[in-house]
Amino acid sequence: MIKVGRGEALYEMTRRKACIKNRVPANIEDAVVNIAVEFPAFGQERAANELRKSGIIISGGGVRSVWLRHDLESFKKRLKALETKVTLIMDKKYMVY
Repeated sequence: MIKVGRGEALYEMTRRKACIKNRVPANIEDAVVNIAVEFPAFGQERAANELRKSGIIISGGGVRSVWLRHDLESFKKRLKALETKVTLIMDKKYMVY
């Protein structure tokens, strides 16, 4: 703690840098989420291999961590996300103005 000053004296000041989370870039994360929703039956390794074919390099563990962040870790949850997406598309398609 710092003993000099008024308001700053109450705050602990450190020189350490904040620990930044190890995240994948946003474009890769979007691609992982899209393949999870489009193909809910794919596992982590299969999804990673399909992404690798399109030039996106990510491991199976990386796919899993993205799925966990987006609550898509199980087949049921990925299938539910696909159903929601299809419902939104159908609602927009048949919307009457």
